[in-house]
Amino acid sequence: MSDSEATVEDPTLYQDMGTSLPAKPDSSNEAVATTEQLAPERKSYLGSGEVNVEVKGTKHSPREMKKPSPYDPLGAMERMSALVTQLSCKLAQQDTRISTCEKNDRYTMSHLGEIDDQLNSLGSDLEETKDIIQRVQKEIRSVKRGRDGTDEEDEWGKAENAATAPKRKRARFA
Repeated sequence: MSDSEATVEDPTLYQDMGTSLPAKPDSSNEAVATTEQLAPERKSYLGSGEVNVEVKGTKHSPREMKKPSPYDPLGAMERMSALVTQLSCKLAQQDTRISTCEKNDRYTMSHLGEIDDQLNSLGSDLEETKDIIQRVQKEIRSVKRGRDGTDEEDEWGKAENAATAPKRKRARFA
């Protein structure tokens, strides 16, 4: 290589872009977050090929695969999201159960309303039947009294008629 072909890299060349990545290997999650957030800016300045390689390389690094720390904000968000999803499923199940109970309650209430109407109708029919039975019983009592009274009158009337009958017969023929 000749001196004219040699390139000199200037470390301050990309400082104004604000895309410095953390150099600590322990903070892989932060590096992924920073790379993902800054990727659109770098894409506009550097071109699409270099940015995608850097982002893919950072996303699939072995450091990313280890279990996140409980104090890591990204891990906390994932756990919170899982809990929210689980809670949402439980609420959906409860909502389904509640709607089923409401449907069964409406069905039961409609039948109770029909039964109440039938009992009211039966009650009014029973009142009418009771009134009819009372009138029939009064009539039966009056008929029994009348028959007993007419039986006594008939016997008394027959005895009286027997004594007065020949007089009437004579009066009729005369």
